[in-house]
Amino acid sequence: MRRIDFLINKIRLNTNNLSTNRFNDIDIGIFLSDSQRSIQTVAINNNVRSDFFSAEYRFFAENGKDTYDLPEDIFSKSSINSVEARTGHQSNDYASWTNLANLTNVERAKGFGYILRDNKIILSPVPMNTTTEIRIIYVKSLPDVGPRYAQIESKTLVGSVLTIVANIVLNDKTLKLSDYFDHFSVVSKDGVFEQKKLSVNSFQIDTPTPGKVTIITDSPTGTVTVGSYVVGGLRTSSQSELPDVCEKLLCSITERFIQYIDSSKDANASTALSNEEGTVIIELFKNHTPDSPYPPISNGDYLNL
Repeated sequence: MRRIDFLINKIRLNTNNLSTNRFNDIDIGIFLSDSQRSIQTVAINNNVRSDFFSAEYRFFAENGKDTYDLPEDIFSKSSINSVEARTGHQSNDYASWTNLANLTNVERAKGFGYILRDNKIILSPVPMNTTTEIRIIYVKSLPDVGPRYAQIESKTLVGSVLTIVANIVLNDKTLKLSDYFDHFSVVSKDGVFEQKKLSVNSFQIDTPTPGKVTIITDSPTGTVTVGSYVVGGLRTSSQSELPDVCEKLLCSITERFIQYIDSSKDANASTALSNEEGTVIIELFKNHTPDSPYPPISNGDYLNL
């Protein structure tokens, strides 16, 4: 899918919002994220095992520790399809663990399993082997989307403080990222994340000539590359992870958000998908699953063997 800047230009043209006086690029980027979330919600509600939204998270258990964080991009804590474990690097076989939430203490003691609580996963029994690897298959929430705010021109790291100087690439060079977001992300030209959840500790648009910005943040663990782009938000990319075929749908839903936003009587219409849009989304994602729709028959009696 084309990057968000191009989609914003298309949406401006279709909604007769060529000026940034009413909606700036960041505003429309927020509308696009809302639209993307609506598409994903409908798709998941009708096919929770869609491989478009399936992700895998692995970690090694710590000796004596039973509580671990769930993946940061999990759609909801009820979005886990399976939890599996294996012990030792020599084995490729994972054993499935059971959700123990509805079992009695006696039943829980009979095998290995897990409980979900407050965005944490609790393993039972308590792991006592640091070679136990846990694998969680879950439904991920797509990253938000937004326009490229600025391109990094230089960076300076002093102690634990990173200073980024960047040229603003938005149409409105005086727009302050810190008026919209407490955090920002850094992405490559293809929208691949370099950094997420960087705090906007200090923010200054250079004067007297607007167009360049200085952002001070805590030193990230990882790379920030000169030439990469700043995007506003905790986990926000300049490209949507929806399949390319969704581009027209994403734009049309966003256009409806904009067209109805000033009309109180149509408030519900601005946040709800039309029946036609819902049908299109269901059809797009209904058959995409990692499971075979027709599992092979393995019952020897049935095969008359």
